[in-house]
Order: sequence, then structure tokens, then C-alpha cells
Amino acid sequence: MSNSTIDRFVLDNQVSTIKPRCWACSKKIGLIQFPCKCGGIYCSVHRADSTHNCSYDYKIEQKNHLSTNMVKLMTKKVEEV
Repeated sequence: MSNSTIDRFVLDNQVSTIKPRCWACSKKIGLIQFPCKCGGIYCSVHRADSTHNCSYDYKIEQKNHLSTNMVKLMTKKVEEV
């Protein structure tokens, strides 16, 4: 084997042993990870957008979603008897 394949094997083993950490408190995250739309992975304490100062704007996303998917209803006027 050449040195490059040995180095690659060592690097692959090192990468696989690194556990993800919370972007807010740097706590090691086990099986339960909470990915956010801002791109971070957080622990159970910092999973809410208000606890980790999320930079993603949920209000604009919801407004865009409603404006594209909302159907405008037009009804005929009811004649008075």
C-alpha cells in the first residue's frame, strides 16, 4: 500500500469518530439532532429559533407560501328578497 491510501484510511477513521456538537453551546449531540433552517444543528435545549438567535426569517417564508398557495374566493352577491 502507498502512503496516500494509508493517510486516507486514517483520515476516514478520524472523520467518522467526530460527534456533532450543538452550534450554540458546543454540547455533544447523541442520536437526537435538531437541524434548523439557518443551517445549524442544535441540542434539545437550543432547538427553538428564539433560543439560538436564528438568522432564518420564518415570517417571510410563510408570507411567500401563503401568497403563492392561497386561492382567492369570489362569490356572487345574494339578491335580497
